[in-house]
Amino acid sequence: MKRAWLLIAVLAGTGAAVWWLAGRDAGGREGLTLYGNVDIREVRLAFNGNEHVAEVLVEEGDRVRAGQLLARLHTARLEARVQEAQARLEAQRQVVARLKAGSRPEEIARARAQLEAAQARARAAADTARRLQRLAERKLASPEDAENARYLAEAAEAQVRAEREHLALLLAGPRQEDIAAAKAELEARKAALALAREMLDDAHLRAPAAGIIHSGREPS
Repeated sequence: MKRAWLLIAVLAGTGAAVWWLAGRDAGGREGLTLYGNVDIREVRLAFNGNEHVAEVLVEEGDRVRAGQLLARLHTARLEARVQEAQARLEAQRQVVARLKAGSRPEEIARARAQLEAAQARARAAADTARRLQRLAERKLASPEDAENARYLAEAAEAQVRAEREHLALLLAGPRQEDIAAAKAELEARKAALALAREMLDDAHLRAPAAGIIHSGREPS
């Protein structure tokens, strides 16, 4: 895959001495003369990701500030992964909270309702994914739309599995080892969400410092 990269020329004065000259030129204007060294360095920037480039927001010669967004990758799949990780984390938080409180009939009934709702959403997402796939095969929908729908369907199915696990734990009743295992799973899902968010953030290329954009060919 072709990966876009940019160069930023960063200028910084090093040990510069400034002298004010009181002399005037022929037009009677005062002049300011600067003496010193100017350090110019180039910073090569590249995406830390494998998605295709969606947009480049700067051109050669543009001045940029530190932290400015320069380019971004396609993020549909990365956003779907974040949504999936977030859903799994929230479901696990509920598992831990309910295990600590103990299972009650109304909680079990609510968990069953949540599972049924998640199953309904998963079926709808799967139907949409199949429909868009057929349309894409007939050139009536874009492949990207079909692919995004498939990832959303997978996220919905992951939510169903999380809700099913939640209900199973409630039916089994809380035990200390169950609570400990649920807490460990919660920490794992927190880490998975942090990683998904980091990958999404890596899809946005930002200037590490103020400077001027220089384009260049990707090295072989």
